[in-house]
Amino acid sequence: MKNSVINNEKNDNLVVQASFLAIAGIVSRVIGLLYRGPLSSIIGDLGLGYYQSAYNFRVDLSRINSVGDQELRILSSKNSTYGEVTSISPATVMVSIAEYEERQRIPLNLEVSGQEPEGWHMKKSSVDPVLMSISGPRDLVQSVSRGKVFLNLDEVAWEEGDWLDSLEIKLFNRSGEEVNNEYLTITTGQLNIDSAVVEEIIVPTHTFDTVDDVNNLIRPAEGYQ
Repeated sequence: MKNSVINNEKNDNLVVQASFLAIAGIVSRVIGLLYRGPLSSIIGDLGLGYYQSAYNFRVDLSRINSVGDQELRILSSKNSTYGEVTSISPATVMVSIAEYEERQRIPLNLEVSGQEPEGWHMKKSSVDPVLMSISGPRDLVQSVSRGKVFLNLDEVAWEEGDWLDSLEIKLFNRSGEEVNNEYLTITTGQLNIDSAVVEEIIVPTHTFDTVDDVNNLIRPAEGYQ
């Protein structure tokens, strides 16, 4: 009889403890739903992204086996601290796959605009590098015919001597239209670049009257007037 009473008490304790755990789990889920909105507004999208990294959302890129549009599932890992993800919406992402290609010896040109101020002249202009390589999606790479950097003379510091500046590289096709280089990599040697170095030699100019000198030099031949 005594053993039966002890067993009943143990069973009652187990039921009570299990009930507490179940209630705590439900409360935890409810709290998780309630604070998700305020948390997002406080820490923003970036902070929420770091928070969600605990669930290790990912896409298996090894499933990509051809070019074109492909639909990939979004995967997640079970987390012992935060629980298990039961559903993801949207459950897939659409990716566009293109062949990768690299082209070398693409020319880089300097285009100058604006006017030289009075009393100054650019004696020499050079751009480095003069050739570059580009890599990325084949259709974009094949469309590029040259790169350009743009020098506005109105923005030059006009002082005698060497003048150096770093200017952004822009890519163009054969029709003169700019090519979006967001998905392209520009390299020279083993270095990735997005700008080129422009070097100028600036010299002062001087104005003088040459009329008298011309009159003295231009004389008619003997016997002519």
